[in-house]
Amino acid sequence: MNDLGSGMLDPRPFYNWKPGAAPSLTGNSSSGYAFSQYQVMGLYNNNAYVDYVPASISSNGIYNTTVSTGNTPGGVVTIGATGAAMTSVTITAPETGTSTSLFVIDGSTSPYISYGQSGQVNMWNPGFGTGRCLSVFGTSNLDSGYTFAGRDMYGYKMTETIIPSTTSATNGTVGRKAWKYLSAIAASTTITSTGIQIGYSDTYGFPGALPYVGAFSLIQLSSNAFTTNVFVALSSAQVVLASSVTATSTTADVRGTYASTTASNSNVRLQILQQFTPLQVSAVGTQNSTGVFGNLQFSSV
Repeated sequence: MNDLGSGMLDPRPFYNWKPGAAPSLTGNSSSGYAFSQYQVMGLYNNNAYVDYVPASISSNGIYNTTVSTGNTPGGVVTIGATGAAMTSVTITAPETGTSTSLFVIDGSTSPYISYGQSGQVNMWNPGFGTGRCLSVFGTSNLDSGYTFAGRDMYGYKMTETIIPSTTSATNGTVGRKAWKYLSAIAASTTITSTGIQIGYSDTYGFPGALPYVGAFSLIQLSSNAFTTNVFVALSSAQVVLASSVTATSTTADVRGTYASTTASNSNVRLQILQQFTPLQVSAVGTQNSTGVFGNLQFSSV
């Protein structure tokens, strides 16, 4: 992974280098994917980076019943791209190697940066950002579950169920998983009022698994102006560590989350640097990348 920079090769099968697979190679691998469908990805400088300006926090950037109606019990909630951070994109699904259309949060740039003469070697782009936890606010339907389907920052499928328990439009009920892409939202009961809103919070996912807080994990917030800010002192009030249990629709994020106390406003820059410990890297094998990327995501679709 050397070309005007260095990086750690992504150990996950879909993003790993395939011996003998030139950029123009055709044919199928033993698992049935065409070689050309694979992507060779890496983590720049052997670390997990995030360095971007998140869009302003939004309580209704995903869904707002004042503009979306007609949802039925168990039906798909219309994802309204009313927020500046929600746009429609197409990615290559790592489980199939085929294209899929989704809505992306904070997706103003590419998820990866290409290197090399043919652009076949890529680094995960720190400027693409990480996922954000979703928020659900309602003045009614507080006993109703909302099931979200989509993907994380690396394109892997996720499912989460959030039951709103607050009428506070400031924060709403914040979920536990960090979402980068959304494909569908299903309401368990009929939405009967104009008081249901779904948005994204200022709780962000870590790009790598965070087993504990220490010298190997640093977060800094700054404005776009030339200012000098100290690193954020991480605490249990802000950080949820990577979930060590098998993921379900209600468990915490598999890599961990950080809840910022500084409201995003399309100006504050978020920087996260994670250096992988020798213990995390030594646990990585051909079929196991949990030491670096956390447990497998849960998906019911």
